[in-house]
Amino acid sequence: MIDVVHRLDGVQRRHAFLGFPWAVFRKYLDDDGARLAAQLTYYGFLSLFPLLLLATAAVTELLQRHPELQSRMLDRLVSTALRPDIERAIADLPSSVVPLTVGLIGLLFAGTGGVLAVYSALNRMWGVPWRDRFGVARRYARVLFVLVLSFAAAVLATGSAVVTEAVLRLPAVERGAAGIGSAVAVFAVIVIVHKVLVCRPVRLRDVWVGGAVAATGITVLLHAAGTVLPVLVTRAGPVYGSFATVVGVFALFYLVSQTFVVGVEISTVLEQELSPRGLTDSDLTEPDRRALVLLARRQERVAGQHITTTFSAGGM
Repeated sequence: MIDVVHRLDGVQRRHAFLGFPWAVFRKYLDDDGARLAAQLTYYGFLSLFPLLLLATAAVTELLQRHPELQSRMLDRLVSTALRPDIERAIADLPSSVVPLTVGLIGLLFAGTGGVLAVYSALNRMWGVPWRDRFGVARRYARVLFVLVLSFAAAVLATGSAVVTEAVLRLPAVERGAAGIGSAVAVFAVIVIVHKVLVCRPVRLRDVWVGGAVAATGITVLLHAAGTVLPVLVTRAGPVYGSFATVVGVFALFYLVSQTFVVGVEISTVLEQELSPRGLTDSDLTEPDRRALVLLARRQERVAGQHITTTFSAGGM
């Protein structure tokens, strides 16, 4: 059995099409990627409702003189499974200017949890030491910037999809154009999020491959959500009852979060040259050692602290 493992290890080290996926998976395990995706899902879900409420309020107010366009935008922006809850919340918002403004600002800050989770996950995956991460004021300023940017990108992507539908009126072309537009918007957000939230220099060439993979996967998931989400809710109904909608949205969020995490791991493996990785810990490759050094350095907490890692002749 040991000989078989060593042979397989040799094969994947020599062939990048085998070694690279394994290196990405090892990096995913090193960073506890499943937990990162779960955190993104949890905080992202808690941020979703206030942001959807904010977006719905903005679209409703801006397009009140264009009811048909308003209806199309809302159909694209809010899933039918969430529409009743959003409409009830909109009806409960205060109508006077000052309370409404305060409420909308509160909704904006309520949406920061998801972006803060992205900030934490990105810096963990990129191996940024704790001592090099942003302070509270700088971190929140960047988080709010990303939140507003993502909000605007979502509304613009929704608007472009509606315009495409109105202009082309060809189902196949419409779906293709809307898909490409959404993928480009998601890719742009991923790149900007890296530039703004990662506490170290990150270039476009460092993130474009993983960003393209993540953007494509997320776009497919979001476009399939209209079909998949009702199915998830229906199947969860007998078990979860009135919580079925929550479970369905959680499941969709988790798939999106996993796709994002894998995309980032692809970028980090390429940029930090962490491939090929060994199948076992008995014969470490140079990328194995580099990955372990980065894991240790990530724990540097204060200025002047430097963690060094040594390896014995046997590899460990």
